[in-house]
Amino acid sequence: MAYYRAYGSRDPREAGLRLKHLDRHFHGQKRLDIDSAVITAYVVRRKAQGAANGTINIELATLRKALKVAQEHGKLGKVPAIKMLKPAAPREGFFERAQFEAVCRALPDALRVVVRIGYLYGWRLKSEVLTLTRR
Repeated sequence: MAYYRAYGSRDPREAGLRLKHLDRHFHGQKRLDIDSAVITAYVVRRKAQGAANGTINIELATLRKALKVAQEHGKLGKVPAIKMLKPAAPREGFFERAQFEAVCRALPDALRVVVRIGYLYGWRLKSEVLTLTRR
């Protein structure tokens, strides 16, 4: 988290969400004990919890970055190999334009703007659209 706050390469709040799952699994383990087998166990656990491959990949990328930062600071000799999962195929035809317009007509004006932004840009409402601010 200190790295993300210092260099601003990632939203610390979003990074905190990713680190929460990693911390639950790796808490109390020594850096030197984190190897490919331990990482595989993490993937199995997250899949059992119902996490999507894309979500797990983001968490694995966060873990890789944490281990590389530890290596850069001389606290880890070698970063273990971390295999990424095959992402799911993108959804198609989930919500056709005519269906979207029908739903929009039934929404209050304030919600219509939010939903349109999410639909047009493919953004998630809760984490991406509703976090927007006007400055």
